[in-house]
Amino acid sequence: MKKKIIYIGISTLVNISCFNTDSAKTKTSNENKLTSTNPIETYKYWADTEVPENTKVLNGQYWSSIHFTKEYILYMEIKAPWFADFIRYNSLKKSNKNLKIPSDAPKWFSPKDSINLWTGEQGSLYFIDTINGHMFMYEKQL
Repeated sequence: MKKKIIYIGISTLVNISCFNTDSAKTKTSNENKLTSTNPIETYKYWADTEVPENTKVLNGQYWSSIHFTKEYILYMEIKAPWFADFIRYNSLKKSNKNLKIPSDAPKWFSPKDSINLWTGEQGSLYFIDTINGHMFMYEKQL
């Protein structure tokens, strides 16, 4: 009897840990990934929430593996008044380096040279105009 209860408990844990609610959001025919080039969907997949009223999502591209570790690559262009909080909350570092835009970036991902560059974890880049809140975000978590 104890073996049966342990087996049921382990089976339940394995099933719960493998269940991924994001699979219902898949917008591609490949069951192993989630992709979107729709700006609003891109924001929702990235933030896991609706776009705030004070935020304008201009462009977006999102790729994510359907895996519980949330592996993703994001390109997004937005205008938002909360950029200073975003910089502080994510502990972004201002960079003076001339970093290159990734070669797989979409054509619309073209920040002006005058925009400040901030860096994050795993090579993420944030081009932020701190005067008007215009941001180009390249974020990856692999």
